[in-house]
Amino acid sequence: MTKSEILNTIELRQSTIKDYLSCALMYSFRHVLKIPESSRHSAALHGTAIHAVIRKMHEVSFEIDLEEAYLQELEKAVNESDVPVYWKESRERYLANALEILEGYRSNPLNREVRVLYCEVPFRVKIHGHLFTGTMDQLRRHPDGTLELIDLKTAKQRPSAAALKNDIQLSLYQYALKYGQLNVDGNWSKQNLEIRLASWYFLRAHEIYKKSTANGKAGDQKGEPLIRSERTPEDMKVFKKELKHLLNVMLKDWSYPNTNHCAMCSYVDVCTSRSEKSYAEMLSKEERELIAAIA
Repeated sequence: MTKSEILNTIELRQSTIKDYLSCALMYSFRHVLKIPESSRHSAALHGTAIHAVIRKMHEVSFEIDLEEAYLQELEKAVNESDVPVYWKESRERYLANALEILEGYRSNPLNREVRVLYCEVPFRVKIHGHLFTGTMDQLRRHPDGTLELIDLKTAKQRPSAAALKNDIQLSLYQYALKYGQLNVDGNWSKQNLEIRLASWYFLRAHEIYKKSTANGKAGDQKGEPLIRSERTPEDMKVFKKELKHLLNVMLKDWSYPNTNHCAMCSYVDVCTSRSEKSYAEMLSKEERELIAAIA
């Protein structure tokens, strides 16, 4: 496929960029070739439900029944996905983990004191002539007026502060808040907001040590959830340059696997069979006809 054909096929969303950075071959399967996912990993469903409950806490009440809310949101996520066979065996374990995380989030005074201006809000912004879209987790205003952009993280491994400064997803959100539009209550509007504080909220920091270790005592939380970075206008200039180069690579008609991502990938079967079949053979008749029509 040519560069323009790929550009016409994919959606320039933050999730598309995230998929490419995770694994270029997975990105190709999902966004370029449009191969259906075999399933969603149960951990992804777990994270989706936790995000939804946190939104409900801020929009409805911090006193909601966490178990009921989590199970309701989990059911929605499951109904929208093909779920792996081992999901039922791990459901109770995920529930216990969710309640631990959500109770820790609810008990953190910082989360109660801030005002969440936007939560799971869609955005759009033009960069280098291309429209980028997506959904950002939170924009907070602290009691002193400081605005903070938050990306909620449910992964098991704590992300590094060094990686945060160059996180392209948060940079895209920050750029959209200044130069793009948000969809608030069904209406697109420009915000023109200068964001200098962009952070990851590592939700699993609210997990509790079950026994004392060198890292902490039994009963203590596993750490500080907020990982913060200061952003400047110069950082936005760097982001624009990096995004331009990244997009040029994403539009190349080649891809390669990142084997570090395989454990969470729903295209493992397709990926491991690529040496035995051509990509065209992996597609349905309808998908091949659609690609032929585009070409």
